[in-house]
Amino acid sequence: ITGETSLSTTKFPDPIIGYYNSDELFNITAYFEDIGRSEGINGGLAKIFVKEVSASSYQEYIPVIIDPFGGGYYNITVDCSDPIFNPYGKYNIKINITKSHYYTAEDILGEIVVGNTTLTILDPTGPVSYVEDEIFDIMIEYEDHTLISGITGADINYTIDGTNYRWDNIVDNGDGTYNITIDVGDADFGINYGYVDIIIRANKTNYINLTRTFTFERQIKTQITPFNNPPLVE
Repeated sequence: ITGETSLSTTKFPDPIIGYYNSDELFNITAYFEDIGRSEGINGGLAKIFVKEVSASSYQEYIPVIIDPFGGGYYNITVDCSDPIFNPYGKYNIKINITKSHYYTAEDILGEIVVGNTTLTILDPTGPVSYVEDEIFDIMIEYEDHTLISGITGADINYTIDGTNYRWDNIVDNGDGTYNITIDVGDADFGINYGYVDIIIRANKTNYINLTRTFTFERQIKTQITPFNNPPLVE
């Protein structure tokens, strides 16, 4: 006689925002039940398998913890920074529990893992001033915080002092850094002088999108023309 079984799962925390970031741990609690006796089954062998949604086959995943804590419950701790979740995106996580004289039971969870990121303005640093006929570069770094590596091929855009977002004058350096060239005389500044903002956004699919603001003092170009009134008499 082989026991009929079922497997149900819950997870904590259940992400309100719809995904886990790549630095997170989360727990899956699996309940392995003997259907005929309506009771939990202890002593089962739990295995975890993971695959990208678009992949054809699963890979076995060795989680941080598999803790059978009695009553048919098994606690599984998943580390989203594990290489099995690289590249980031949509994954199926299959929990499989077996025990002699029982049918194998499994359940599949669909999860999204996205890369945790940082966005840093590398240059210029500190308070700076530029005159309206100058051109300067802002260098930013968009980094995968988990892998400690630069994110290339990102969508970088910016707005000059609250005007429309722009994608021009941006160079991807191929290492996660990007140069944005700013013409201090650009028409988008209008007649605004003093402290003005360049708001920079970095986006890439399956990564956390970030925004940073670079503020500088925009100065009007002036000149001094010496004269004497009345004219000097030689």
